[in-house]
Amino acid sequence: MAALVLLAAVAAGCGGSSDSSASLTKAEFVKKGDAICKRFEQERLSAIKAFVLVHKGKLGPTATQEDLVEEAALPPIRAGVEKLAELGTPKTDADKATKFVEAYEEAVSHIGENASVALNGDPFAKVRKASSGFGFKNCGQI
Repeated sequence: MAALVLLAAVAAGCGGSSDSSASLTKAEFVKKGDAICKRFEQERLSAIKAFVLVHKGKLGPTATQEDLVEEAALPPIRAGVEKLAELGTPKTDADKATKFVEAYEEAVSHIGENASVALNGDPFAKVRKASSGFGFKNCGQI
C-alpha cells in the first residue's frame, strides 16, 4: 500500500520534447502542458485504483508492486509525455523546455526498464529541477 502512495506522489509531473513547432509562446506551452499533465494524472490515478481493486489484498510483494507501476501507473505517464513532445517548444525558453521534456522522457524510460526505481528511488528529480520556475501548475510537481 505504501507503494501506491509513493506512486501517487512520484508521477504527478510531465514533460516532452520536439522541435516540430516553435510557434507556441511560453504561456501557451505551459497552459497546454498543464492540461495534458492534469488529464494524464487523472488517468494514472484511475488506472492505479482499478489495478488495486483487481488485486485487492494482494499488493505487497515487490513483483506485484512493480506490476502496478508497469501496468497502471506508467502507461498514462508515457502517453502524456508523448503528447507533450508533440507540442513542440515555446518561442522563448526553448532550451529550458527541451531540457524539461528530455528529463521527463529519461525518467519514463528508466522506469520502463526497471519499474522498481519508481518504488525505491526518485526517478523524477531531474524533472522537478528542470521544471522549477517554468510556470507549470500541474507539470513537474512531482
